[in-house]
Amino acid sequence: MKPRPIDEITGRLWLVIAGVSIVLMGTVAGCGGSSSAPPEAGASSTVGGQPAASQSSAAPAWGGPTHLDYSQGGNDPTSVSCPSASFCMAVLGSGYAVTFDGTTWSQPTGVSSSPGGLSSVSCPTASFCMAVDAQDSSTFVFDGSTWDSGPTIDDPLPATEIGMASVSCPSASFCAAVDNNSNAFTFNGTSWSPAMSVDPGEELSTVSCPSARFCAAVDYGSNALIFNGTSWSEPSAIDSGGYLLGVSCASASFCVAIDHKGNAFTFNGSSWSAPVSADPDGLGLGSLGAAAPVVSCPASNFCAVVDGGGGNVVTFDGSSWSTPVNIDSDASTSDDGPFLMSVSCPSAVFCVAGDSVGDAFVRS
Repeated sequence: MKPRPIDEITGRLWLVIAGVSIVLMGTVAGCGGSSSAPPEAGASSTVGGQPAASQSSAAPAWGGPTHLDYSQGGNDPTSVSCPSASFCMAVLGSGYAVTFDGTTWSQPTGVSSSPGGLSSVSCPTASFCMAVDAQDSSTFVFDGSTWDSGPTIDDPLPATEIGMASVSCPSASFCAAVDNNSNAFTFNGTSWSPAMSVDPGEELSTVSCPSARFCAAVDYGSNALIFNGTSWSEPSAIDSGGYLLGVSCASASFCVAIDHKGNAFTFNGSSWSAPVSADPDGLGLGSLGAAAPVVSCPASNFCAVVDGGGGNVVTFDGSSWSTPVNIDSDASTSDDGPFLMSVSCPSAVFCVAGDSVGDAFVRS
């Protein structure tokens, strides 16, 4: 029987998001929707609500929440991408985006008019980001100063099922995306490829590409797939005890996939490891959990994982996982959250995480 947590999880999430503004990634000129920034954004918020320099001589630590609400209700960052400590882009399910310059968050700017909003963003540099829409096959491109409509993905799914789950871009000339079904697509800097049905009967959740010659993807079942620059491997069942929530690859010889029980699976370039408990409490995201980047691995000796309802982060040092550290005291395991849902780390000393009520947390 096909595991379809996305029907129960993502479906309910987007129903909630449709009625809840989501604001986390910006300095963006509108395209395909409202282009004017809403009033009263948290534009002057500093790292964790404190001056960034206050932590400069200390070991990396998580700051307190910076709320990015613009007086339109809760605003959750559905995806965040940080190519460096001086630039992050976060997209919100409301269709807005917000940027972080290392010290402050920008005002939110409209990107997409879709009621489901943006589901995923990937920025290899501060001058290029690709975002995809959760409700259709639209894409949006950031050029360093403004957003514009990108090449449309030709998704063969019926209109009732269409929508992108995840995108990953190691450069401006290559991206891979997966839809809310079994299809994968690649971008060559100009256009998207036709759909490749790579995981029949399953639903893909996340893709991660450290280069144009290597990507890994996981589905909401037990499967992982590898792209070699030309074709995708057959699905490989790596998780017999739960469903996978995310994957992140630092290179073609190191990836980590995470399941909802808090188990981590490591890829060494040829095979996946047996599960190791990264978070004994599991990665429960409540019934509103989503295909978000719950794990980020900038190198083989560092990964960060957000655990959803617990408000915790666990980190990997190359050999073992840390005990959970609570960064979001308001997180809840209830259906309505709030819960941590995204994280991005360009290095072991800098990360950004976002929760479902529009709070951002910075590790520096």
